[in-house]
Amino acid sequence: MKKIILFIGVVLCASCTHNVQTKKESFQQASDSLKVFNGDDKKVFAKYEIGKFNYSEISKMISKSKFDSIILKVCEESKTTCKYILTYEPKKFNLIIKNNQLNVYHEYSAKNAMGVPGLMYIECYFTRNGEFVSSKFIDSE
Repeated sequence: MKKIILFIGVVLCASCTHNVQTKKESFQQASDSLKVFNGDDKKVFAKYEIGKFNYSEISKMISKSKFDSIILKVCEESKTTCKYILTYEPKKFNLIIKNNQLNVYHEYSAKNAMGVPGLMYIECYFTRNGEFVSSKFIDSE
């Protein structure tokens, strides 16, 4: 009998203290800095901005962890366009919703074949739940 009462007490205490709500962690601000890896695999700060008309929708649409994975994918896609990957330096990420997709415009710098650094741009497309669709290099000329 004591074991049953002890067991019920433990279950009740555990259920009272373990009342965990699964809350989706969202973005704190529509613009801020985040740490990403450059071409040398060193962490650097890059700015991000979410369009002011899209902030509430995007923050409800994807979690912070999904946001991080989207930024990582954009960086990977950007590095593939660099002549010298080690010179890749992320600058800015802009997120908007367009044509029922999440579009990320990324500005970064890298050196060309002559060793001259320049700004480069890429646009990456994701579904509303953050799955990668495609990317397009935007010629800076």
